[in-house]
Amino acid sequence: MIHANAGLLLLKPFFPKTRFIIRESSLPVALIREYGWKGKICKLVYKILYPMADLVISPATAITKEFENDIKINTRNHQTLYNPVNENRLQSTVTKLDFDQRREITQRFICVGRLGFEKGYDRLIEALANYTPANNYDWKVEIVGKGAEIKNLGELIRKHDYAEKIKLVGYQNTPWPYMAASDCLLLPSRWEGMPNVVLEALASGIPVIAHKDAGGVSEIAELANDGDVKVAQNMNEFVEFMKEIRPAAPTLPIKSKLPEEFRLGNVMEKFKAML
Repeated sequence: MIHANAGLLLLKPFFPKTRFIIRESSLPVALIREYGWKGKICKLVYKILYPMADLVISPATAITKEFENDIKINTRNHQTLYNPVNENRLQSTVTKLDFDQRREITQRFICVGRLGFEKGYDRLIEALANYTPANNYDWKVEIVGKGAEIKNLGELIRKHDYAEKIKLVGYQNTPWPYMAASDCLLLPSRWEGMPNVVLEALASGIPVIAHKDAGGVSEIAELANDGDVKVAQNMNEFVEFMKEIRPAAPTLPIKSKLPEEFRLGNVMEKFKAML
């Protein structure tokens, strides 16, 4: 979003009576670190143009903290607005739950997101080499999404002979039935902003295991019920958390685990107050 934000703020001197509100959805340090010379340009935009905004909205306080502590800019014009989840719309797509006959003895994990380097699916597959769940459970991982890393991920799956364990499902317009039929969402991301997929998993009634690098996931964990969002410090701990998941055939209706702070009505009221 930095391109649109930069273009907008460059117009500000020509509209002195207009309030300029922008939104930053990503961790700035991750963009600077991962995008080479483009990252250096991003840093200049952050330092020169973002202070010009009347309001900078971010979906996670971790983003604002990086602007203050790492980019070294004044954040008095920054506020946090969590991403909302429309639970009614999400749950209306889950009319049935699809799972096989061995469901109660099979850990079923789900990943949902673009198949990009930042999502960390490659390090998840590598970490699952020789994975053995507790209680002799069977296990499966479904990865929903498409993207540039699909060839690399396919090669890693073949390398570890996991064709029967890890499936690349492809893009799904409504991934929530897949979530609701699973035991746990996995988020091994190298960086995120506020990971919507975690919120949608909770609204689908399933817990989450995430890597600490996944942006605002620690904020979600603090607001969620104990155990609903586990944040791993490294991939070894990530896999250990996976071993603790107990498989169970899910039932309808869905029992949402989403914290109140992310419910649509609450977020919209806060947004109106900001405006």
